[in-house]
Amino acid sequence: MRSSHRADYAQPRVIPKATLERYCEVIAALKILTCNGKGRHLSTVQAIRPLK
Repeated sequence: MRSSHRADYAQPRVIPKATLERYCEVIAALKILTCNGKGRHLSTVQAIRPLK
């Protein structure tokens, strides 16, 4: 019986999983740190831009 998924199913193709998780942590931290009194924060796109 053949598997219905690829051999690398649920694995990121370009960036190793640990590195991807670290990037997500950094982006989340940026969004929290840029929160103002009204609850507005930096957009995800703007948080990713400096990481490129």
